[in-house]
Amino acid sequence: MKKINYKITSLIIALAFMVTAEWAIAQESKSTGGSGYKTAVGIRGGWNSGITLKHFISNDAALEVIVGSRWRGVNVTGLYEIQKGNALDVSRLSWEYGLGARIGTYNGRYYRDGYKNFTYENRDYTIVSLVGIFGMEYYFEEIPFTLGLDLMPYIDFIGNGNGFIDGSLAFRYVF
Repeated sequence: MKKINYKITSLIIALAFMVTAEWAIAQESKSTGGSGYKTAVGIRGGWNSGITLKHFISNDAALEVIVGSRWRGVNVTGLYEIQKGNALDVSRLSWEYGLGARIGTYNGRYYRDGYKNFTYENRDYTIVSLVGIFGMEYYFEEIPFTLGLDLMPYIDFIGNGNGFIDGSLAFRYVF
């Protein structure tokens, strides 16, 4: 019963984030962001893999929602990002950095028992984390896609109590 409650809670939270993101998109004008596009959706591969939706709310600010999977669970990350163009003097390459939050539910956890052995603990837990992001993104204008590489350090305030750095490669379709 406990597993079902966590899954239902996660789905409700994911839907709330998606509805909020859709509302924010509907409220904005049709101008493009500083990267040359307005909205992109795609996949994210790395420690925390999943789907990603990124939408510019001004020329250099974007909201990103990531629904990811890790440790036999699901999590939702919401980020506010600043995006600065012409990174490394390349016209469609941009820096991105920002802050956000993550909430997720997981089943099981591996941890180091002493210095040599990994032990698996079978339990359900929910996490709430503060998340940062820093990376680069390139916009392939001819084939409306972006390719992003980023690092996302986080600190769990509820749940594990851990911190770590996620690394990922994101591939998004621009529309």
